[in-house]
This record gives sequence, C-alpha cells and structure tokens, in this order.
Amino acid sequence: MCGILVSAVRASLSDTEKFRNAWSALGDRVSRRGPDAIGEHRVENGNTCYYFFSSVLNLRSEFIRQPIFVSDSNEHQSLFFWNGEVYAGVEMGPSESDTRILASLVRPILRHSTVSEVREGLENLFSNINGEWAFALWHAGTATLFIGRDILGRRSLLWHLPVGSTSSLLGGLFVSSVSTTPYTRNSGDTLESGAEVAKWPKGFWEEVPVGIHSLELGHDDREETLSVRVSSSLLNQLLAPVVLPGLAHSGHGDISRQTAPSSLATTPRLEHPSGATVDSFLDAINNSVRLRVECIPGNTTHSPTRLAILFSGGLDCSVLALLADSYVPDGEGIDLINVAFENPRSRGVESRRNGFEGKHSHQTSYAELQGSSSGSLVPPTFNPICPDPEFSSPWDPTYLVPDRITALASLAELRRLRPRRPWRLVAVNIPFSAALAWRPIVESLITPLSSVMDRDLGGVFWWAARGVGVVGEQKDSEASHYRTPARVFLSGLGADELLGGYSRHRTAYLNGGYVSLAESLAADAARLPSRNLGRDDRVVSDWGREVRYPFLDPGVLDWCACTPIWEKVAFGVGTEVDPVDIGGSAKGGRDDLVGDKWVLRMAARRLGFESVWKEKKRATQFGSRVAKLFLDEAKAKGSDVLFE
Repeated sequence: MCGILVSAVRASLSDTEKFRNAWSALGDRVSRRGPDAIGEHRVENGNTCYYFFSSVLNLRSEFIRQPIFVSDSNEHQSLFFWNGEVYAGVEMGPSESDTRILASLVRPILRHSTVSEVREGLENLFSNINGEWAFALWHAGTATLFIGRDILGRRSLLWHLPVGSTSSLLGGLFVSSVSTTPYTRNSGDTLESGAEVAKWPKGFWEEVPVGIHSLELGHDDREETLSVRVSSSLLNQLLAPVVLPGLAHSGHGDISRQTAPSSLATTPRLEHPSGATVDSFLDAINNSVRLRVECIPGNTTHSPTRLAILFSGGLDCSVLALLADSYVPDGEGIDLINVAFENPRSRGVESRRNGFEGKHSHQTSYAELQGSSSGSLVPPTFNPICPDPEFSSPWDPTYLVPDRITALASLAELRRLRPRRPWRLVAVNIPFSAALAWRPIVESLITPLSSVMDRDLGGVFWWAARGVGVVGEQKDSEASHYRTPARVFLSGLGADELLGGYSRHRTAYLNGGYVSLAESLAADAARLPSRNLGRDDRVVSDWGREVRYPFLDPGVLDWCACTPIWEKVAFGVGTEVDPVDIGGSAKGGRDDLVGDKWVLRMAARRLGFESVWKEKKRATQFGSRVAKLFLDEAKAKGSDVLFE
C-alpha cells in the first residue's frame, strides 16, 4: 500500500510559504499511510512545477520504494505510483512485488504518443486486475498526469482542480490519498495545540471518480490561471454484479437502463436457499478470503500476528474470522478488534443494569465533561501509541456496549469451533475525553464526506485501526495492554449491501416485493464507491494499516449477480425457524420478516455456529455507542452535515 500526493502549481506560487506549509501538512498526513519509506520528486514543465510525494507500507516479501521511474523508448522518465493489492489477473509469484510487476506492464504503454492512446492502454491493463487499488502516473512523453481508482473505489484518492488565480492554493492542482488536519504532530506522536496549517476551504477536496482519468494542464499567462482538461474512461469490467445484485445476468451494457424483470413480483418464496446455493456461496467467499490472507507476509515481531478483523461479533465478521483460520499458519494468533466508547448518556444506566457503579461513576456531569462551549477544541496531550491509564478490562461495565457483548459471545463460538487457534479479542476502550479530543482529526480524515454518521463510523474504524486496547482471557482475570502488530485488517463491508442486510431492504420488500427489493439493493451497491470505501481507507490507513474487503471480490459479486434474489434474501421465512431466535417478533407483523442475509446465515450455520447465525443486524454506531456521543449533537441526525 502507498500514500499518493501530487501537486501542480505555477512556479511563482511554489516558492511561497503558503504552498510550502500546505505541501508539508499534506506530506505529513500521507506519510502516516506508509511508514516504511517515503519518496519525493519535482518536475518542471515550463512555468508549471509538479511535486510528487509517496509513502510505502510494505505488504509484500519484495520491498519496492516509490515512485518508480519508468523509461519509455525515447528515454523519457515517467513516474509510477501504486496504492493497492493485486490478487489475480496478473501473473506473479507469491513473493514478488505487484508494484514492480505493474510498472513493467505500464512501460510498453508509455511508448504511445497521444494521451488517448495511453489512457486506453491503462484502461485495458487495469480492467483485468482483481484487486483494490488506486494509482498515479506522470507520463513524461505527453506531460500528462494519469490517475485511477478501481471500479468500487476501495482505495481513497481525492483531487482539487484549479479554480481562479494561481496566486492562491485554489488555483493549483492537488491529488492526494487524504486531506490534512488543522493540527501538527511532534515526534512523540502527540497533538500540539496551535500551529494551524492548511485549513482547506469547504468544498476544496472531492473524491476522484472511479475509472481512469487523464489530466492535461494548460496555463494562461495573461489571466495567471491554470486550466486542466480531464478525460475519463470507465474500466472494461462487468458492472452488472455491482449494480444489480440478484437479477438476471445481462452482461455488459448501460447499467442505468437495466431494470428488474416483472416476474420477480410473483416468484414463490423459498423457506431456505438450496444446499447447492449455500455451497456455491461458501466457495465464493472462502476463495475471496484466501486471496486476501495467503499473500500477507509473515510478521517479524515477537508477536507473529499478521491479520486482524474489524470485529463487532456480528454475522459478517464472525464468518470472515472463521474462514481466515484456514489460511493463517498454525499457532499464529488472529486479532479481533472490538471498539467501545464511554458514552455518558448511557453510563449510569449500564452501571445500574450491571448491579454496581462503574469505575468512572465518580466523574463529572456530561456537560462538565464536554464543556459549555461548542467552539474550537484544543486537544490535550494524549498519546495514541501508549495506552491511556484509564483503559480497563473487556468486561468493564462502562464499555460493555452491545457490540462488546456480542463480540464476547462470538469469541466463545470461534474458540469452540477452532480451539487450536489463538483468538485474541482486543478490547479498544475509548474514554469520552479521548473521543472528544480527537474528534477534529477524525473529521478531517473523512473529508470530503461531512455527515454526522460518517464522522461516527469513521471514528470507530480510526480507533480500531489504532489497534491499542486490552486483552483478558476471563472476566475475573487480570487484563493486559496490547497493541496489534497486524498490518492487514479484514472488513465485512459489502455483505449488507449485497445480501439485504438493512432495514430499508425489508421495507422495500414489504412495499413492492422482490422488484422493489432488487432496486433497493441495486441503489445501495451503486453508492458504495462514493459512500463508504474511500472514507474507511482514509481512516484505517492513517495508522499504517490496510483494510481488505472479501465480500467485494469479483467472484462474490458475480455470484450475487447470477443467483436468484429469493435464494439470498428470504423475508418471511416460514414457520420452521422461530422469528424470536433471530431477533424477530413472536407477535408476527413486520418484525417477523427475519430473512435478511439469509444465505449468509445458512452458511454460518453450515460452518457450525450455533448463535452467530441468528444475530440481528445492528448499526456500528449504535453497537459501539459512538452515536449521540457529543453534547452539541444531542438532537442531530446521522445525515446532518458537520460544520454548518
């Protein structure tokens, strides 16, 4: 994995303190994504200066620094930046660097003399890749910058296209894996107050759309402006599995014109998917997990753990954890990262419910904790590497939130099913003071997203990726501090969107049967590139970790597209399963339509889970208790926009 940063500005701006501060701030943030190596380069093209910066997180046995200098037949030195993982589609050995292999495949493309020919060559190359990626390529022959993201946007890439005079930052071109924070850090990795730098104007950054883009810069000396001509190409990959999961497979074409067949409205419901359907689904998701786990190099630290799971204890992550067990060497631990927030709104209730006052019961009131002012926050010194002394056991009632309770129960099931695996539940307990102090950092990382829900979910994953918590084997045993050495995290994102895991899918089915359900699933899948994936990459990678998504593998997407929707989702499953067993209502009505993600539930049951397969879907922000955490957002909805 790598962090990518490129800027093009007029030479007159490049020497100003304004630009140097902005570039330095961006470089500091991008460098956190790749702690193993950094690289910088500068190219002058007339009155325009191009600046390049990269950071590398090495997740291959063969270590390659970036940028890679690639020469074409005319000896032009082009620059290649690769942020991603190749799982299939390119011939390479298990120990080889995908960065080096791709650079060698890019070299023949550089011989083309026109921008459109180079873009078409890149499109053909990257359309064949199964992986999660973003890249940047400076083509010296045409003085053009090419950038791209995979079809789902699983790696973050932001851009700002020039607007107005080149005397301001708005007049320059910026491409970056991440935005900056309004704070700087010192070598001790603690926040320093003051030193506000590069606080970008609202709307400065935008997500780069998925696909391949060429950026040709021009300049007007009289108007003192830069201009950029952007040309884009979609990848030649099958889009139907992403946008219309569970409908008839129509192959390539204009996905916006594909519709659900009317026959779905009258198709009889099945009480269960067939055994063959469950088997084929397990084959698809198991192969996806294998591709993402087998290629992780061994860890050389004293704790040889190479893999962690973003773990709420729910259905999706528990299945991934169990499948990953087959591809991690015997005796090596798998870390299950579970996040819980101290939420003063519920602290007293939970303490009374557990029969005693928690260790934080002496603290001041909620209003006093946060302070009466909702103005700018100056974070206290709080070291994100060393555990805070208030961090306590996984069973502390302050942090015994719904997701913690579920995680402990699922951990017991994993240990029963795979007793020889050292499963380690890492309880990441976040004091209210820490969540409040670090709120500005999370809000900067989710940029350009800006909703309350994005900040809440981004906060959960940011603290999870930090990987610092406590572990304890038994409720009454002494807990110890722990920091995961794993650099790769697995996420269950995608299961809800593809397999009908949200309540809105149930509502759609009630209102319009399988036709409406299919349309709802299609809309959710289509939103993935712009909603979740770039955000999650930015917050997780800020700690030098990489997140991978087994449910979004092309093999799983293709399975979803080819499998009838009633074989995956079974709202109104019949009488064989008591709805109460899986979170429904014994009284009937809307709540007893309990068949969300039904094929995944049946797969979990086939794998041997006794309770996990029955777990009801719970939103991460509520399960971790990060929702409604801050006093100034007591009445805010998840869709409300921050900073307004």
